[in-house]
Amino acid sequence: MKKLSQTFSNTRIETVVWSLLGLCLVLLVLYVYFMNTSVFNVAKRVDTERQIAELTTNISHKEFDYISQTNKINIELAYALGFKTAEAPVYVSAPDITAFNTVR
Repeated sequence: MKKLSQTFSNTRIETVVWSLLGLCLVLLVLYVYFMNTSVFNVAKRVDTERQIAELTTNISHKEFDYISQTNKINIELAYALGFKTAEAPVYVSAPDITAFNTVR
């Protein structure tokens, strides 16, 4: 009778050991996966920050060019481009059209 209970205990112990080893293997695979994902996300963030800095610099240069071109505009440039001074300004206006809802 002792032999049967010993065999049952050994089988149960083996099952528990293999289950724990399997669990350790699954946890190890998950650990490697999550560490790999973290490293890739950090690398992606560094690249994104570099692109943001590059785009910000590009925008700053374009703003500076726009401001310098805007400061060059004057009346002499307008005359050189063919603009003329308006003698009598003409304003465009539209008649007042008001629609009433008569259905109640």
